[in-house]
Amino acid sequence: MNQTVRNGLFGIGAVGILLGAVLWFIGVEMAPYVFAVGAAGYAICQLTIRIDGKDLHARRMHRFQSIAALLMIVASAMMFRGGNDWVLFLTIAAIFQLYTAFRK
Repeated sequence: MNQTVRNGLFGIGAVGILLGAVLWFIGVEMAPYVFAVGAAGYAICQLTIRIDGKDLHARRMHRFQSIAALLMIVASAMMFRGGNDWVLFLTIAAIFQLYTAFRK
């Protein structure tokens, strides 16, 4: 995947995740769909990144980011079920992302 396309998809995904979460708390019915599209775009960006197999630190950080992306997918599935269980998965994903942001 081209880096420009990946950056655009990452930005759209991040905005979709944020907008979906805000719309959920406002009470808009289409919030799970916006969140799911954002989480899918974000997950595609994270899961298609190639990491050099020699650097153990980079592989570990990529693994944390991949787990965070999958947790966001789970959060979007929980959002469709109703309730606020999805917030737990999104919080764990955010903690993983915060950890990788400061460790890189």
